[in-house]
Amino acid sequence: MSATSSTPSSSSPALVFKVTTVESASKALDKLLRGDMSYQMVITDYEMPGMTGYDLLKTIKETSSLRNIPVVLVSSDKKFSDECLNAGAHNFIEKLVKLLDVETLVKQPSSK
Repeated sequence: MSATSSTPSSSSPALVFKVTTVESASKALDKLLRGDMSYQMVITDYEMPGMTGYDLLKTIKETSSLRNIPVVLVSSDKKFSDECLNAGAHNFIEKLVKLLDVETLVKQPSSK
């Protein structure tokens, strides 16, 4: 699945992004290795079924044709940040919503 997004700003021209989404890290790796498109960045969740985002990062950095693509990892658990940055991640973004937050909301009685 692909999408194009633009972010207009009053002081600068609109930025246009073409976004490609996949369901898993292994599918992302397949698309990257196929080489039919040029990707300028990979943004991946750390925790995914099968191959993790961290494993995807390591594979990208070990593959000569992919190693220059910046990889950003996202997780609700900041404990993975040092590991990812040391493995070559361009950045690490902590999600604001954590599983514990969701569990707490679910356990709260409804006020309606």
